[in-house]
Amino acid sequence: MNRQQRLSGFRGTWLSIGLSAILALLNPLDCKIAQALEARETIRTVIDSLESLGPSLTTGSTGLTVDTLHVWSNGTLESQPSPSSGWRQISYFAPCAKVERFTGSLIGDMAGTSYGLSGTFEFTPSFSLVVYFRIILVHQGVEQVLTEYPLNLNAGKQVFTGFTQTGPDPVATFGDAIILEIDPRGMIGFWTMNFGGTSGAKLSIPESPMARPANFSQNIFDDTFSPLGSVYPVDLDGDGDMDIVTTDGWKGNLVWWENSGNQNYVKQIIDSNISFNGHNPAALFAADLDRDGDMDLLAATGWDVIWWENSGGNTFTRQTLNPVINPKIVIAVDLDKEGDMDIMVAGYELAWLENNGQQQFTKHFIAYSNDEAMVVVDLNKDGYLDIVTASSNGAITWWKNNAAHSFSKQTILAGGDITTTGGSIFAADLDLDGDIDIIASPTLSGTISWWENDGHENFTRHIIPVGFGTSSLFVFDMDSDGDMDIIAGGAWFENTGGQNFIRHSYSDIQAVKVADLDKDGKMDMVRLKSWWQNQGTEPLPDIKANGSDGPITIRTADNLSVAIKLSPGDFPGYNADWWVLADASPFGWYYYNANTGSWSPGLLVTYQGALFNLPSYGVLNTAGLPTGTYTFYFGVDGNMNGIIDMGQIYYDSVRVTITP
Repeated sequence: MNRQQRLSGFRGTWLSIGLSAILALLNPLDCKIAQALEARETIRTVIDSLESLGPSLTTGSTGLTVDTLHVWSNGTLESQPSPSSGWRQISYFAPCAKVERFTGSLIGDMAGTSYGLSGTFEFTPSFSLVVYFRIILVHQGVEQVLTEYPLNLNAGKQVFTGFTQTGPDPVATFGDAIILEIDPRGMIGFWTMNFGGTSGAKLSIPESPMARPANFSQNIFDDTFSPLGSVYPVDLDGDGDMDIVTTDGWKGNLVWWENSGNQNYVKQIIDSNISFNGHNPAALFAADLDRDGDMDLLAATGWDVIWWENSGGNTFTRQTLNPVINPKIVIAVDLDKEGDMDIMVAGYELAWLENNGQQQFTKHFIAYSNDEAMVVVDLNKDGYLDIVTASSNGAITWWKNNAAHSFSKQTILAGGDITTTGGSIFAADLDLDGDIDIIASPTLSGTISWWENDGHENFTRHIIPVGFGTSSLFVFDMDSDGDMDIIAGGAWFENTGGQNFIRHSYSDIQAVKVADLDKDGKMDMVRLKSWWQNQGTEPLPDIKANGSDGPITIRTADNLSVAIKLSPGDFPGYNADWWVLADASPFGWYYYNANTGSWSPGLLVTYQGALFNLPSYGVLNTAGLPTGTYTFYFGVDGNMNGIIDMGQIYYDSVRVTITP
């Protein structure tokens, strides 16, 4: 893990007699002085051996579990703490206070609404102030505040030990960022925060459901689609289900397909007067640009960058933003870390539009680059968002953010080859080695290329022959087997291990996005005219009494034989709790112990381990049971914690009545 400290704030000794004078003199422009004093910040490192917190989910440089994360003073979250941790002392003066962020990435969905933070945070403010603790999810480039806790502080030393709150059950996918944000902005005075130590802090988020595999069926929502357009899945009306937004390059329409429930889509035209100059599937983006709680829409039309402000009540107000020459791709992201959404634009010009917090945008020119695709990602993990582009001359370029939002050009692939022209681009840890790789599919190449990052931003090109070029690309573990697959146009490429790919083709080669449209924990594919439902094959437990699915009635003198069987479906090798239980009325609950081969009173787990194909296996063969009603259960759940997780369990049951 990269343990380079990201120093924030400054430390100094201030005499109380001079405090008012300093307050009068120091303003936000003087924060450059504060930045120069950051070297005076002190960090004490304490070595401590910490045990693993459970299964690690790859995040790049760190690992996260889906329910308990460690928060460290160097700005990272992880599930398996490093042998070292440190105290961090951060001192602020009011005008220079800035947001502190601790970031990691997820694999899989989140299911639940419980969030929390525990740890030791010492504050010593000189005045009363409010510090906000936020847990934030970044999904498809859009930040969603899952919970916000306002901490009211008085002057003097205080210790904060955490909070628990209820928040939403969000849509989340592999690679989404989870952020703990500590926000002191808006307060006055001088204050110090101590945080870290030998155990860091713990951030709790909802547990993930058991992974699901990928078998797809097509559902058409538009028979009149234009093949030239963009698609974006988003909950546009905030009703808890996923809608679909498309652009129609032929008719000049911006269309909202409202999910009226159970994936029944009703067509609503938001704008019917858009002039498109060319086509790019990355031309559409959704974000809460004005931070009013609903999702707005952005589009790069080839002529303009347009923002449709969501005013609520299914109404949208169109605004044309600062001119950028031939804009083709638009992405909303907080580039300058000021707490508002800026806009990245690529086309003939590469530029970013700085949001002043009031949705007034200032254009910052970066280069004339003639780009066809763009992704925004912290490629070198220095805490600043970089840009990677694919241009019309075939070049792949990394625009490195030099901290002050100036960008230096670094070439990954030189231009000049028409077969590498444009297409699509994506950034992800494809080989799961802890760094960010680049994946691209040029329009004319008939290949997908991925550039392997060696961890020091040196890139090696690997070519995957696919037989077609595509202007649409996505990377995700579609079959939940622990490696990253590639979705490109009309096909998904299954990673069979070691970045060896098998092609699975579908009928429509168009713009593609990945989202859990039906909220079943499985990632679906969304295209211009249709969505492909990920149906999966789930584990299938089976339990029989005397060879029957029941219910059966026998006498106490009769023999009773109970046998279990399991087909793991698409989940062989997944760790799970195995449960073989009996509700014996009126005697109570019993469980079968796989180690001893016997039954005992209680509700304990039978076995913990990987799912596998289990042929018929006898768990009971006896006569003489007392009269009563016996319900036998056999189930498996994907959260191996010794607790019955009803939201994740697959089970079968059989009822036996025993008479005299």
